[in-house]
Order: sequence, then C-alpha cells, then structure tokens
Amino acid sequence: MQVLEQDMRELHKDVQSLQTIYSELQKQLTAVFDAMQALDGAWEGAAQAEMKNVWLSDRNAATEMLGEMKELCGLFRTAENEYGNCENSISNMISSLRV
Repeated sequence: MQVLEQDMRELHKDVQSLQTIYSELQKQLTAVFDAMQALDGAWEGAAQAEMKNVWLSDRNAATEMLGEMKELCGLFRTAENEYGNCENSISNMISSLRV
C-alpha cells in the first residue's frame, strides 16, 4: 500500500523559501529594468535599436516568468492551507471517536 504523507513544517519552509526567492527575483528584475531604461537613452543608431529589440524580448520573457512564479507561489500556499485544513479535520474526527 502506498502512503501519502506530507511534513507540514517542511511544506511551510518550502512555501516560505519559494516566496522569498520570488520577492528577491522581483527586486532584482526591477533593478535591471530600471538600469536598462536609463541605458536606452545613452546612444542612438542601429546598435541601440537592435539592443532595444533584444531587451524588449528579454524583458517580456522575464516578466512572463515572474508571473508564472507568482502563480506557483499562490498554488503552493493554497496546497499548504488545504493540506493543513485536511489534517485538522482528520485530527478532529479522531479526537471525537469514543473508544
């Protein structure tokens, strides 16, 4: 028989870790976005136009990745809450048994 078990302390640590990584990544990407915006006006010409096109593509990919990571954080937090609720319900059922 296969047993499904989740250590709630480990799950909570994982959720917190993922949230911390997301927040740090968000800060770092904002800093890169700001730096690239400042750099954008530093020169003109074909090289600047090419760099801007590449940068816009990279920025869009990074923004999409950050959105996916935010969604993942929410899903992990939901799983943590649901699993905790389930454990509490089972604990209450067991406590109410009269032996």
